[in-house]
Amino acid sequence: MIICLRGILACGYFNLEVAERFGVTAAIVRGVSSFDEMLEAKVVNVTSKARELGVTEGCSGRDAVLRFS
Repeated sequence: MIICLRGILACGYFNLEVAERFGVTAAIVRGVSSFDEMLEAKVVNVTSKARELGVTEGCSGRDAVLRFS
């Protein structure tokens, strides 16, 4: 998990439904085993709060982190 000022980039173990329910800004990447891989991976799911910051499915983890910072 990479925790930024305005959001979280997490792997598939993170429960996005719970994050959405509690208003957490989060994006999910899958198939990763390191922080470097998280930054290079494509985002597969986002919460509505993440979408408000411009993070969408298909963008890179690095782009999500930049928007969350």
